[in-house]
Amino acid sequence: MITSAQQNPEMQQLIGQSPNAPSILAAGSAYINEHLAMQYRKEIEREMGVELPPEGEPLPADVEKRISSLVAEAAQRVLGTSQAQAEQERVQEQQKDPLIQAKEREVAIKEEQAKAKIKIDEGRLMLDATKAKVNKELQEARLKQEGEIAGAKIGQQVAGDLLSKEADEKIQATKDFKIGIDIVKDMLKDSD
Repeated sequence: MITSAQQNPEMQQLIGQSPNAPSILAAGSAYINEHLAMQYRKEIEREMGVELPPEGEPLPADVEKRISSLVAEAAQRVLGTSQAQAEQERVQEQQKDPLIQAKEREVAIKEEQAKAKIKIDEGRLMLDATKAKVNKELQEARLKQEGEIAGAKIGQQVAGDLLSKEADEKIQATKDFKIGIDIVKDMLKDSD
């Protein structure tokens, strides 16, 4: 806690020049400490939910023991609350700092860029997968078509071979028939 004398340099200078400066500072310090102790006592009473007995009044041992454990717990909670409040104030103060705000914006921009890059990469992966699937389907269709074409060529070749063989056989039969006719003609000529 900062006193008004610490906030006002002129007041510090006046107190420092006084021959009673040490006693003034000691009295001021005692007053501040007493005020802080009363404030701390009120915070502990509020935290415990019970009023403490007036200062200087003797307490029975069992009540004193119970109060001391409650005060210890309340003191821990007050300390925790004070620390949390101080940390929150520190964070709020930092958030007001333009450099920290700029850094936070920079981090937010980088996070957005990273998210965008991830989306682009996911899109590329999906596109590549789709291309691979289409290429595979085209390759399979081409192979099937080539197989059908090859089968048709083989069938055409076999049919052509069969027709060629049949034509050769007909030609041979025609030749054989002519030879037979020629033989019959020769025989008829000889018998005449």
